[in-house]
Amino acid sequence: MARATLTATTVLVAVDWNDRWEYTVRHGVAQARALGAKLHIIHVCEPMHWLLRRVMDSESIEEQRTHRRALSEENLERAVALADGLHVTTETREGKPTVQVLEAVTATAAGLLVLGTDGPRDAASILLGGTTERLLRLSPIPVYIAWPGPPAPIKHVIVPTGLGPSGTTAVEVGLGCLEGTEGTLTALHMVALPSVMRAYSGNVLALRAQIETRARAELDAHVKTFRTTEGDGRVTAALETNLETVPAEQSIANRARAEGAELICFALGGRRLDHGLIIGSVSQRLIRVLPCSLLALPDAWVSAQS
Repeated sequence: MARATLTATTVLVAVDWNDRWEYTVRHGVAQARALGAKLHIIHVCEPMHWLLRRVMDSESIEEQRTHRRALSEENLERAVALADGLHVTTETREGKPTVQVLEAVTATAAGLLVLGTDGPRDAASILLGGTTERLLRLSPIPVYIAWPGPPAPIKHVIVPTGLGPSGTTAVEVGLGCLEGTEGTLTALHMVALPSVMRAYSGNVLALRAQIETRARAELDAHVKTFRTTEGDGRVTAALETNLETVPAEQSIANRARAEGAELICFALGGRRLDHGLIIGSVSQRLIRVLPCSLLALPDAWVSAQS
């Protein structure tokens, strides 16, 4: 069976005009080059707040609207200059950012959506607020959240995995991100050991040891195929156990930081069938503590790879 890979004929980059937007565009350029894709850059002008519309006359409102569109077009020209020879198209839209970006995904037949972030301790992304979280919930295509710094060659990828089929797909996509390099990938599996079990009459320490031993064996079996097909040392297994004291997203971020990873790649989990109204809480919280770029694979996309 062929390995799951990330492919795209168009990479869609959504930007606002904060002081780090150029990094987002540069990451989008790097991804487009790696995928052999063209680049489409979009900026969404949000409607003026209703309170302002109530106190401003129609002429002033139109003047502000025209000014914002002019600023957007000017910055988009600067963004195109960063693409350095790539085939680039741009557009400015008006409306709700999430709605407009998702419409652009469909209109451009994009295969990858690139968003920006302000880094750890700040969940802000394009147009501030929860836009990144909403797009992670609703995007039908993989979402790349760009670290607010110059893109670097991807030499090490962290893949948090639950050891199921979606984890396998994430590892395969992560390996694809390393193509052309001598990079490595860490398959990270996390297990929360029971701390206090008042209703359990057995030896809790022995139970913890059994859980850890089983988890380690399952993780080794999970990565065995990749080690066989990719060569020894290309994929390493890492098991983290704790007494439910370290949040999973912090464990992932700590591991990525300690290993100097340039990318975290994982399959989104925990989403309901009603149009993806929620995503797993770990996924939600992880984007707030990212130490590097992140590639999130939506459930429907993962399922389509099998």
